[in-house]
Amino acid sequence: MHKTKTQQPLTQGENPSLRIVVAEDNVVNQALARMMLCRAGHEVHCVGNGLELLQTLQENPYDLILLDMRMPCMDGVEAASCIRSGHKDIDPAIPINAMTAMADSASVESFRASGVEEILFKPITWEALKTVIQRVLQSASLANADQQ
Repeated sequence: MHKTKTQQPLTQGENPSLRIVVAEDNVVNQALARMMLCRAGHEVHCVGNGLELLQTLQENPYDLILLDMRMPCMDGVEAASCIRSGHKDIDPAIPINAMTAMADSASVESFRASGVEEILFKPITWEALKTVIQRVLQSASLANADQQ
């Protein structure tokens, strides 16, 4: 998995789980994402904007970012671009998935250009989150197989 520190990721064992950071300024959306992800056994940390996300990523390793694209202080486009550029030793390869209510083609293009891998449209469902998590776990499994 993606590590920014020496701490081991959680994707080991029979029931793998992920360390997930949710960057979302709406506390109701934070609570909903946290509830769904925690029920599935994942470790979840929520922040309210892109600046808090960058600070959190400098301090702790995470396996996945769920990123609201419209937030105060620093939006998701700017935060994703900073992460992809290796800002302050943050792992630029960490999976970033956008969460947005904006489905227009110009917005989607700007999200992808910033380095977002997938876009989840609000309201976020468990099925959409499960698909993202399965892809991240599969990618980690393939990376671990390549290392052996």
